[in-house]
Amino acid sequence: MQGPSPISASAQSGFSLPLVLLVIGALAGASVLATLAARGQARGAAAGTGLAQADALADAGVALALLELDRHRTPGRNGANTQPGRWSLTCRIDPGTLSVTTQDEGGKIDLNFADARLLTALFVGIGLERSRAQAIADAIIDFRDPDDERQPSGAERAEYVEAGRSAGPKNARFTDAAEVRAVLGMTQDLADRISPYVTVHSARDGIDPAVADAALVALLVRGDAQAGFTSADGQDGPTRGASDTALPPQFVQPSLRRYYTITADARLARARFVREALVDSSAIAASTAGSRHAVSRYRFWSWRRRDSAGADEAPAGTPPLPPC
Repeated sequence: MQGPSPISASAQSGFSLPLVLLVIGALAGASVLATLAARGQARGAAAGTGLAQADALADAGVALALLELDRHRTPGRNGANTQPGRWSLTCRIDPGTLSVTTQDEGGKIDLNFADARLLTALFVGIGLERSRAQAIADAIIDFRDPDDERQPSGAERAEYVEAGRSAGPKNARFTDAAEVRAVLGMTQDLADRISPYVTVHSARDGIDPAVADAALVALLVRGDAQAGFTSADGQDGPTRGASDTALPPQFVQPSLRRYYTITADARLARARFVREALVDSSAIAASTAGSRHAVSRYRFWSWRRRDSAGADEAPAGTPPLPPC
């Protein structure tokens, strides 16, 4: 009986060639994938390095702002000083730019001290209908005060429970402006819209227009008039009230010139980092051997990276910036 005939050489060649081509293709594909992965890792490493450089540059910007605050510090008998309410610097540091600003918190509305009229003016000014603005203003006061007595349009524990909220009002002062999101009636969008204008560090029941953002002054003037507190002729009870440009006198309080928000925006070729720090600029006298001078120190209340997504680049035709 004859066994199976052996496979011819030509058949073997025809069988193995596709296999060889398949192996070569697989190796080539693996090589391409390895190359792409290596390039991705290189780009990631470069981006990480660029971000670290931008981070360091932004932190240096905060240090520059602190030096500026020190430069203007002229303590008086009562500890007052003449630090600038608003200061900014934009300069070039190849291959990028650095922008630094300081904002006196006395130019913002303190959630712990503002009365219902000031808060209502804020919410009407940003576009809320008067009744809703008053309700949120009263709810903020109910949230921070220690009692359970409800403001006319406010919210105490019963209103929170009725709204399905297991936690009632804090019944204590705000420790962070972000806590306003927990107030009944407050939405995330609304909290974001008032965020640039509120604080918990001014310790005043008004704002200092000399250091406030012009946009805040304008919306308070508009909001107070639209809420009906100020008459068309500017009369506000027995005193002169808001005009087109002036705040009602009840809203005006000089700043303590103590708390500042510093924002440093560092932009490099392929990376950007925005640092935001809240500092207490009070000088602390420290005894040092052989020195008769006080040492200025700062207490940082917050130190965070701020989202820079969607920010506009410098417009074309902008004049060249000076070097840092």
